[in-house]
Order: sequence, then C-alpha cells, then structure tokens
Amino acid sequence: MNEVVEENKDEISCGERLASKRSEKELSINQVAREIKIEPHVIEMIENNEFESIGAPVFVKGYLRQYSELVGLDPNLIIEKYNAINSIEDSSPIVNDSVDQISKYVLTPKIILIAIFVILISFGVLVTVFGIFGNNEAVVIKMETETESQESLLPPVTAPQIDSSETQIDETLEMETETESQESLLPSTADEFFIEENFMNLTIVYSGLCWTEIFDANGERLFFGLGDQDREVNIDGLPPFDVMLGAADNLLEIKLEGREYNVVDSIRRGEVLRFKVVDDQI
Repeated sequence: MNEVVEENKDEISCGERLASKRSEKELSINQVAREIKIEPHVIEMIENNEFESIGAPVFVKGYLRQYSELVGLDPNLIIEKYNAINSIEDSSPIVNDSVDQISKYVLTPKIILIAIFVILISFGVLVTVFGIFGNNEAVVIKMETETESQESLLPPVTAPQIDSSETQIDETLEMETETESQESLLPSTADEFFIEENFMNLTIVYSGLCWTEIFDANGERLFFGLGDQDREVNIDGLPPFDVMLGAADNLLEIKLEGREYNVVDSIRRGEVLRFKVVDDQI
C-alpha cells in the first residue's frame, strides 16, 4: 500500500505539488506572489505547469526554488520534476538560439589548421623581409668600402672652413627633430578621451517587479537582478546593450543618455522580452 502511495506521489507534477502544499499551508495565490515578489498570474501558470508562458528556464527555476522554500518543500525535488516535464537542462537566458553561432567560438581541427597555415605564411614573409634588408645592408657596406678606397687614392684636399652660423642651424634642426620624435612616443590624450566618450548611460524604469539581465558590446554582464517601480536600473557601458526582461509587461520606460529610447527590434516569448539598445536610435 505504501509503495502505491509513493508511486502516486512521484506522478504528481511540480505545479500540482506546490499547489497542494500551498493549500495545506492555507496560503492564497496573492500571498505567495507577494512573498516571492512576482505577479499572481505567474503563480497560477506555475501551478498549471504552463512554464513555457513564463519565460526562460533560469527564471522558472528561480521561481520554483522560492515557491518551494516558502511552502516547505525540497527545491531540488521540485526542480527535478520540472526538468522531467520539460526535458531541458539549465541554460543561461542570454544564450543564442542558433547552435551555429555558438560553435563558431569552438576551436575545430579546421580552424587550427588554418591558424597554423597563417603562422607559417607570416614566418615566411618575415624571413624574406629580413633577407632583403640584410642584403641591402651588405650592399651599402660594400659601397662605403669602395668609396673609402677611391678617396684614399685622390690627392688631399683642404677642407673648406664652415661658417659658425651654419653649424648652429644644423644643431637647432637636430634638437627639433629629437623633440618631435619624443613627442610622437607620448600617448595621445585625444585618443583616450575618444575611448571614454564611447561609453553611454542606460536607464530602465519599471512599473512592477521584473528580472533583468544586461550585457554590453564586449559581452560583459553589467546587471543581473530584480528591478521594480522603486528600483530603476542605471548602468554605464559600451553600446550596443543586449537586454533581457523576465516580465515584459512591467517595462515602463528606457532612457539612453537621458533621452527616451524606443525599442525597434525585439523578440518576445511569453513574459520574456529580449532586445538591443543601439546608440544610433537617439
């Protein structure tokens, strides 16, 4: 009899298990939503196992873990049930959908062979260049030797006197040349200022709770956390920004450099919204 009870318990889905435990605790959907800080309709979707409508797996598992801990269930057991239903593995919400785009960062034998070929070609070019310069140097030395031998055969000639003013001019020119060469080695302040100018300020304002993840143009994650009407996200980075929101309906406003920004191209799946913020839209 106990084995039958255990089998029936295993067959209960994670959503049904959470709903049953919530009823035992005499908690309403609104109470759970308020404690977890998500919308009540998300709790309803969890209990109905409508996980695809919620969004990315990482958000779903976060909600399941919080819900389980609130009602006193084992979070790992609930997540195992969720994985069994969806047959998925944990993944980052910002991963590209195309496998080809991911595979381009993986070193393959073909890429390694191409790299070796390029290195060999570069080495051959360097050897050739050094060979040419070496031959030229030998020719110059030979020409200088022949010139010296020819000069030694000529009768001595009295060297003309050099005007002191011409000597001063030559020294002045040499000093100016050295000064210019030293200045060319100094770092360009204008270039550094230009690099800093590329950074832009991004502000996201919400009307409710919303999981948010933001990456900059270098792939660096600038923000990953929860925003709400009392906490707007304000970051500085190199555009374009890759933004993902876990509760798209709670997005109120986006500002780039303090100006209102209108999202043009976006991808939405249920509550999850993903888009890029580029600097040419302001």
